[in-house]
Amino acid sequence: MRNSNTLAVLIFVRDHTGNPQNLTIYARITVNQRRAEISLKRNVAVNEWDPKRGKMIGTHHKARLMNSYLDEVHRLIMEAHRQLLSEGKAITAQAIKARYLGTDEDFKTLKDILEYHNNTQASVLAPGTLKNYSGTGKYLFRFLEEKYGIPDIPLKRLNYQFITEFEHYILNTAHLQRYKPCTQNGAMKHMERLMKMVRLAVRLEWLDKDPFVNYKRRYKKVERTFLTRSPIVEKVTVQSQGHHRRSRLYFLRERSGKKAKLRQKFTS
Repeated sequence: MRNSNTLAVLIFVRDHTGNPQNLTIYARITVNQRRAEISLKRNVAVNEWDPKRGKMIGTHHKARLMNSYLDEVHRLIMEAHRQLLSEGKAITAQAIKARYLGTDEDFKTLKDILEYHNNTQASVLAPGTLKNYSGTGKYLFRFLEEKYGIPDIPLKRLNYQFITEFEHYILNTAHLQRYKPCTQNGAMKHMERLMKMVRLAVRLEWLDKDPFVNYKRRYKKVERTFLTRSPIVEKVTVQSQGHHRRSRLYFLRERSGKKAKLRQKFTS
């Protein structure tokens, strides 16, 4: 489809605090001389920024990560423009911004399918299972904030790359849970829950195709060890006897001190 609109994307910085060491990075979308700006929620020092290239100066690790993120933002904005164009929608700066942020009305988002799943399955799944789905959702939205700087994402933008990047995130992010990343099998359980929600979106026709088609979960086989013979007990000595109306052993579980003592039983 031919298009007569002019599109430009500019990555620039702006000083909000008067501190040249803490400039905020923005993306500006211009269509037919009308602008829309998106705060990328990233900061950079003035002496580390190249205004001509719209990127961070240097080849060190921090600069490479930042520039990779900015390239991804630019790619997603252009992808939002391409989607609107292929759908025959009006091309405006605000429409491209809304598609990038996932706030346009015609598209369901990741948050929508998570809420729909939890609401419809509340009477079917156990409370612990629903809690696990909420935990997966928490990691997904934290990933979106740290990777893309957005609070939510349209379902139509989910692809194989998004899935593998999320898997890498939960496997390698140290501060994800109790200052350590997920284990291999724990990460695969999060991927399984995401896959179930995405396939629910496909059945609801919120999503055209399943991005998990070529994805394979990789569980780590855990070898369990079993006792091959009973331990040898030489002697059992009864120090005292007690009595309680509950005869089960779990009465003493997680008890200590005086609470772990039973009333002693004396025999004549």
